[in-house]
Amino acid sequence: MSYYFKKTIWAIMYLVLTVAFGFGIMFVGEGHDIPKLIASLLNLGLFTVAMGLVFYKEGKRAYHTLLENDLTRKRIIETGKDLPIKRAEEYKAYKGFMIGVFVCLPLILLLIAHLIVSLATNGQVVTLGQISGFAYLIFYEPFAIFFHGEIYWHSFMITLYAVPYVSLAIGLPYYFGARAKRLEREEIEKTNKQIYGKESK
Repeated sequence: MSYYFKKTIWAIMYLVLTVAFGFGIMFVGEGHDIPKLIASLLNLGLFTVAMGLVFYKEGKRAYHTLLENDLTRKRIIETGKDLPIKRAEEYKAYKGFMIGVFVCLPLILLLIAHLIVSLATNGQVVTLGQISGFAYLIFYEPFAIFFHGEIYWHSFMITLYAVPYVSLAIGLPYYFGARAKRLEREEIEKTNKQIYGKESK
């Protein structure tokens, strides 16, 4: 669980940085909706690129750990010794997507609470919705600009698209990073087999 925690905290820290940029976009003067919309989408794009670069590399590293763990498991079987295995760090296809869900967990909880409070107060209290909108500003800001600042209690629910978005922004690079590492490994084994007549260990 510590692995998920560390990776989730890192992603949230970068999310906070993009929120700072988002606030800067918000304070641009009236009558600049198009530039503000473009800037907010670029901010979202930067977050996506950052997640892609980091978790592509993480996927490669995790697959390398998986290969090392497989060799360790083989030695355990052969020698009977109790050797350490880095289970938490090794690659599993679902891990990247799970990290994305954990990054959005505060948003999910805030919006559930917001929905309950809004229904109980006939949409008069939207404080929790506003907190969710500010905390995940890069996902809400493009719609806030499009709505010209008009806020309804149900407007904040659209931010839930962040859950599949972040899951894919993290999960897919993680998967393809591991895939790239696997293909590299297979190419090395193929080359070694051609040269030495056997696979690499």
